[in-house]
Amino acid sequence: MKKANQAGFTLIELIIVIVILGILAVTASPKFLDLQGDARGSTLQGLKASLSGAANIVYSKALINGEANSANETVDYDGDGTNETLDFGYPEGDDVQTILEILDINGEQSNSTTDGVEWELDAGTNDDGHPATRIFPIGDYINDGNAFDTDNLDCYVEYSMESVAGAKPNIIVVDTGC
Repeated sequence: MKKANQAGFTLIELIIVIVILGILAVTASPKFLDLQGDARGSTLQGLKASLSGAANIVYSKALINGEANSANETVDYDGDGTNETLDFGYPEGDDVQTILEILDINGEQSNSTTDGVEWELDAGTNDDGHPATRIFPIGDYINDGNAFDTDNLDCYVEYSMESVAGAKPNIIVVDTGC
């Protein structure tokens, strides 16, 4: 009687292949799992560019209208009936409504309970002591009621403005915790 040749993998060979695939999956998965954080960081970089462009457009309009010479100027730069507050032609650092207006985004101050907003904004003083507005993606900010929450400041764009003639706004992105 002739013995039939069987072609196939042994149990040991299958176990070794499964173990190797498991090791590859464990080493490769962290790269794929942080895609949401990378996307949020990129979104913040885009918001920074939009904020910089919008501030420069406002400054240009203020120069043309002769309203870039003092702090706390209120002007309706876009003709919608709402005054924006400017410091030497640039949007004021801690005026959330002005930031919302120039960006034309759907956002609210962080202590609001409005549904459907894309961003949460909070005004305060940055680490240099200048008036600032921070813009957080929804879900990345917890308001402690008084100032910027020091426990959760790792995913935002900060717009600050030193209130002196000739100063330009400082716009930074913090995305270490996105």
